[in-house]
Amino acid sequence: MEIEALREAVERNDASKVVLERARWDLAIHRIVSRMPHNPMIETTFESIVPLIFELMLRSLSDRTVVAASAPYHRALYEAIRDRRPEDAYDAMLAHHESGRLVYDADLDSSIHEVAQRELAKLLGPSASMERVVSEILREPLLEAPPSFADPATGIAR
Repeated sequence: MEIEALREAVERNDASKVVLERARWDLAIHRIVSRMPHNPMIETTFESIVPLIFELMLRSLSDRTVVAASAPYHRALYEAIRDRRPEDAYDAMLAHHESGRLVYDADLDSSIHEVAQRELAKLLGPSASMERVVSEILREPLLEAPPSFADPATGIAR
């Protein structure tokens, strides 16, 4: 069941054309992977850093160069997990995380919160709240459609 959820999240992520929608599915991929070991410590630790991860995703997914460098690793990770190749899964996740860092340019030395808030303001306007967006995403069950009151272009409520 988890592997099917991961496959669907990877496919939805690949099909996403809007930054916030892609971030939602990117986060779903990472949340599903963090739950796969059924280790409450890993799950709790991951969930506690979701806001920081989401901020990093906003920065990454707003940059076509980063997307091009890192996106292929989601499918590689899924396939390695599906085929029970843990070393390949590790390599895919490590390469995925490193790929964005290699092309961040000036933002590498900037506060991720400031960079993410800048990108969120571009997407939703200057009054957009990072906390509200993250909270809304975490309330949604994984792999369900965005709420009907969500902006169809972004999948996020305003």
